[in-house]
Amino acid sequence: MDPTTKAVTERRAWKALVAHYQNVRDLHVRKLFADDPTRGKRMTTEAVGLYLDYSKNRVTDETLNAVGLAGAYAFYAIASAILLPSAWAAVRETKAKTLEQMKLRARSRLVSL
Repeated sequence: MDPTTKAVTERRAWKALVAHYQNVRDLHVRKLFADDPTRGKRMTTEAVGLYLDYSKNRVTDETLNAVGLAGAYAFYAIASAILLPSAWAAVRETKAKTLEQMKLRARSRLVSL
């Protein structure tokens, strides 16, 4: 790790979450849904093909504020690291299949002439 980079546990967002945890650790998700009927739609996000539904966790609006942009950036970074390599592999595979299909069509046209 770069000496100028802070460990995750030293970051402001992490410390805010640790403090916030004390307030939410005893909450029940059932009560969170009862108190907020739109929770199932509001507490979701999608990025780089990854759909995240955090409504079924002890996440509140305060949790999201505690995480803030640092958490959003971390989510996108993690999702990108997980999905981009496999996404590029899928693109390469699709391109290879397309090229193979083009070759087969070209051959069949030549044979029919």
